[in-house]
Amino acid sequence: MTDLSLIDKIGPSERVAYVAAHWWTDDARLVIIDFEERRSDKKFSLCLDLEKATFIDHAEDSLVDSEVQSKTKDILRTIIDARWPKPSKAPDRRTRS
Repeated sequence: MTDLSLIDKIGPSERVAYVAAHWWTDDARLVIIDFEERRSDKKFSLCLDLEKATFIDHAEDSLVDSEVQSKTKDILRTIIDARWPKPSKAPDRRTRS
């Protein structure tokens, strides 16, 4: 299992702290996202489908769920960047004449 911290990687949120993402294999399409409600410290997890770019379940509190849903693209981008990093461009070291 691979774990990715989401702390300070997802934009500010009034109701939810984004804690971590977990997946079992490098080609796994389902990712478990751990959250913590800021007001109650209640912890919960939701399953994100990377291919459909949507959560397959929802938070119990509709306001919390709405906030989570609004950050889906940010969460996806963070996970994609971690799982499939872009190759770094090596500087051109050829000598010029």
